[in-house]
Amino acid sequence: MMVKAGPTLVAAAAAAALPDRRAVRITWAAAALWMAMVFLASSDGFAEARTEGWLRFVLAFAVDQIAPESFVMVHAIVRKTAHFVEYAILGVLNARAFRATWPEWPRRRWSGAALALAVACAVADELHQAATFSRTGSGRDVFLDASGAFAAVTMLAWLGTGGVKAPQRRDEAL
Repeated sequence: MMVKAGPTLVAAAAAAALPDRRAVRITWAAAALWMAMVFLASSDGFAEARTEGWLRFVLAFAVDQIAPESFVMVHAIVRKTAHFVEYAILGVLNARAFRATWPEWPRRRWSGAALALAVACAVADELHQAATFSRTGSGRDVFLDASGAFAAVTMLAWLGTGGVKAPQRRDEAL
């Protein structure tokens, strides 16, 4: 006996395959806002000479005195750690956005897309820095940024969720 799918059954199946529009808007808005923050941080206002003062202020509460050569090293570590962390966060936000928009995608696809978008932002960020008065662009920073995004996106892919609930598929194995 053959059962025909009526319009209600077809519409229900089609609706189930569509992404949650609210989740899509929220996840892309979060990613876009973070990208804007990253580009703001690549402006002259966050140049090395301008971040030195606030870091000295913060360190004054943690340590009594710090030798000038030690401060230079701490300042470099803080700045490079910020690169890694800000792009790890961007990688997570991108993964959530791609996963919410295309829940049927396997892990490799949404993690690859999230990483590609983060790397594109890193390249644009360094080009922006190269065009500012007090900053310089660096290929090493692109690598550091990409490493942060890669670490975060890989962890999400390994966990298998991308931070957004989606139906599990058999072909999602890494």
